[in-house]
Amino acid sequence: MTAGFIFILDVFFLDQGILTLVVGLGGILVLLIGAGIASVRHKRLVKPRLFKAGIFALMIAAVFGARSFNYKVGNAHLRQITDACNQYRVKYKRFPDKLQDLAPEFIPKIPKVKYVFNYWNEFNYINHTIIWVVFPPFARMGYNLDTDILSRFPD
Repeated sequence: MTAGFIFILDVFFLDQGILTLVVGLGGILVLLIGAGIASVRHKRLVKPRLFKAGIFALMIAAVFGARSFNYKVGNAHLRQITDACNQYRVKYKRFPDKLQDLAPEFIPKIPKVKYVFNYWNEFNYINHTIIWVVFPPFARMGYNLDTDILSRFPD
């Protein structure tokens, strides 16, 4: 249950992986040490502790797999927005003033960055640059429509 709770918290709300690494690796270490100690006196406790350590290892892999998936989703959503911005530019000979100008004519709605429930899940748009949070709360990426360059933001 602990691993499941940490998975949900870290993937859908914190969106970092740090909690998973700290708790997961700490839990694995404690369980492996406990299994080693138990192997001397209480052999029946070894398998359950190894099993629990395996669950924590799977949780770590699942969280980072989900983060990777969400990163790919964010890139796909960015492509949708940039395509819509380019279509807008072709029609109006300029980029939009705000992302909301794209909907519903060029894109049904402005998508969220990824599948998480936190404050940092919106695309921002400043001076023809689409900005989003990659690693909350500080690590941002920016895609400049004028230069067609993707970079850390601010760069």
